[in-house]
Amino acid sequence: MGPSGKIGKQGIVGQIGLKGEAGQKGKKGESGTQGMQGPKGERGLQGMPGLKGERGTAGPKGAKGEMGTQGIQGPKGSQGITGQKGQKGVLGPKGSKGTKGERGLKGQGDILRGYGLYVTATSSCSGLLETRSRSSGIIFSNRNGEYSNGMNCSWALSSNTNIKLIFFRFQTEGTHDKVRVYNGISSSSSPLGEFDGSSLPSVITSSNNALYIRFTTDGSVTTTGFAASYHAANSIRLVNSDSSNKLSGRVELFYRGSWGTICNDGWDINDAQVVCRQLGFPLASRAIGSASFGQGSGEILLDDVDCNGGEAFIESCISRGFRQHNCGHSEDASVECSSTIP
Repeated sequence: MGPSGKIGKQGIVGQIGLKGEAGQKGKKGESGTQGMQGPKGERGLQGMPGLKGERGTAGPKGAKGEMGTQGIQGPKGSQGITGQKGQKGVLGPKGSKGTKGERGLKGQGDILRGYGLYVTATSSCSGLLETRSRSSGIIFSNRNGEYSNGMNCSWALSSNTNIKLIFFRFQTEGTHDKVRVYNGISSSSSPLGEFDGSSLPSVITSSNNALYIRFTTDGSVTTTGFAASYHAANSIRLVNSDSSNKLSGRVELFYRGSWGTICNDGWDINDAQVVCRQLGFPLASRAIGSASFGQGSGEILLDDVDCNGGEAFIESCISRGFRQHNCGHSEDASVECSSTIP
């Protein structure tokens, strides 16, 4: 074979052939080595809040904790505003009468309380004097019915203070049967008044701790006569705008130079009995409250008075004490005393 010829010149590039069919997918290459961590990115925008989750089921009750130590006492609070006075309660039923107590020493109770007042009374005619206490009583021409013809009776009253005489019944034969009152111990003392007919005499007060009363009748007409109470002056009085009614009124006491009233809290017939006795009047017929005879203007001296009915002075009864009360004058106490001589 002969020698190879020289390489000829490159031929003209042929046209691109048709695209061949895709080859099969090659196998996954092996994982490359991890690259270096890039720099921290900027903080993203805040996302929208998520929807509220559903309420979870309650957990089991925990065990009771131990009692803590006592805290330090806080400072005392300021005093509250005084509340309004409550409405007066309904009067309860009257309690049963207690057993009679033992008799005390004569005069001891009143002396201990500073009430040593007394009025000594005598009558020249039997049965025409009724002692109500050691400082009060009743003089009268006749207990009931009519007085007698030809009477000549006298009463002598003496005291350690002035005496007040209050006629609560008066009817004599005009110009003939007379009651005469003297400012002293006998008919030779200064006259204070001469009374007959049907007009009720005004209240009479002695000025020298004694009164003398005389009643004389003729032999003809007789009537219902008179009755008058006596008691130590400047101690107690009834105030009533009706001057013809001496047996009823607002109760007032004389204390340290002035007159004052009694509150009607707990006021009952036992309290009224003591007032009527202290005034020298017959028994009490009613205990009255709610300022039925008008409101007083002085101090309210007693409240929650609780007498057993046998005391000589209203001041000797159980009470809150002088000038201790929670009342107004709309609750001033009053009494009504009977005209029937006991």
